[in-house]
Amino acid sequence: MTAARAVALLALAGCAAPPPPAGVTIADATMTRAMAGAWEWRLTTTTDGVRTDERERWELAPTADWLTLAGRYQRTVEVTAVDGVPFPCLQRPRYVLASTVAVTVTAAPEGAQIVETSYQATPSPCDRGLRRLARYHAALDDAQLVVAWADGQATLRRAAPEAPAPPPPVAPAPAGPWTWSTTSWTADGRVQREDEAWELTVGDDGALAGWYQRTVEVRDPRGDAIACAGGPGYRYVDRYLVRGARQLDPDERGDWRFDEIAVDADPHPCLAANPTRAVDGATVDVIGDALVLTWRGARRQVLTRPATSRPAYSSEYAGL
Repeated sequence: MTAARAVALLALAGCAAPPPPAGVTIADATMTRAMAGAWEWRLTTTTDGVRTDERERWELAPTADWLTLAGRYQRTVEVTAVDGVPFPCLQRPRYVLASTVAVTVTAAPEGAQIVETSYQATPSPCDRGLRRLARYHAALDDAQLVVAWADGQATLRRAAPEAPAPPPPVAPAPAGPWTWSTTSWTADGRVQREDEAWELTVGDDGALAGWYQRTVEVRDPRGDAIACAGGPGYRYVDRYLVRGARQLDPDERGDWRFDEIAVDADPHPCLAANPTRAVDGATVDVIGDALVLTWRGARRQVLTRPATSRPAYSSEYAGL
């Protein structure tokens, strides 16, 4: 079919349709229009002990221009350390990156051209948020959408429409429940597991208040008895009360700052040489759904939202 014939048919269909680019036929325009709808792409790879699960969901919609679609795709990347070793950026063995990319799809010879026009990355300590906008060639092949670029291609399959899930009711950061955990070796060759459950609130005046419970478990990996514990392991729980406020001075580090103002130390026999706890203070940076704490001495700690319900708070410590 000649370009002139394509222009004539498009004029009949849309009356004011602009002329197609050189080489574009009515078949290309029809194929582009047929790309409207929902598409999905998934890929799982494992490299050097790190599993990466990638998912993209595309939503393309017709526009007033017969040759053009507009839409976006939402991309999520879940990164998991197969050996369970935490990633330094989040101090956990798993993190998820998410971004939304706006696109336009325009009829082109033998298919369509997809152009990324803008993007928005969900803030994360593991993501600098930098993206390079790209262009692709797309074509329908046996009811699948094949998207190709200079050094590769991806095949998208039709997806059922899905209503966006309502976001869970989460208090604005830094308010709400938070968790942190780590496993390490002690100087005498024992395994030490640390878990912290935090609960923070923010008042109308911008004051930050809250508490956290720190649980430490120490075990001998060989099962040998620890003299002070009367067995191969022991556990103790400390509770801290914190107070702080938003940082108003732009020259100050962090979005917020708090200080530990009281501590209830567990009087465990294995801690007889250190029956008290030193209080500390930290600045807080809110990065996406994470709190990055920088304690005195530049010690970094990353708190994340708990996967389950918020930790219980015993009234026994309400007056701490």
